[in-house]
Amino acid sequence: MMISKSEISQVIREYGRQPAVDAAARSGAAEKAAPDRKAKIREGERKPRSDQVDVSGLAQEVAKVKEAVKKLPEVRADKIAALKEQVASGRYYVPASEIADKMIGRHIADRIK
Repeated sequence: MMISKSEISQVIREYGRQPAVDAAARSGAAEKAAPDRKAKIREGERKPRSDQVDVSGLAQEVAKVKEAVKKLPEVRADKIAALKEQVASGRYYVPASEIADKMIGRHIADRIK
């Protein structure tokens, strides 16, 4: 599966908008659940609010994946060694049709908007 640059950008934009939508939904629900809250605030019963952070399950999963990726070596020495051995022995072969498929697939994925 290939993911184009534009698809990644679209996901990032949508994910960036999500907290604003969630916050608006939560604030509307809170007003409906506690209608007398405004009256208390007007009466001078303001209590200092504490900061709060809510981390969604998806955000926690993303954080775990990021940590796992950080732990991976940048260079996969075992793969490189195997490929070097195949090239040296003359056994490394990639069909031209596979190369063409990847090139065309990448080009199409990058053009998707």
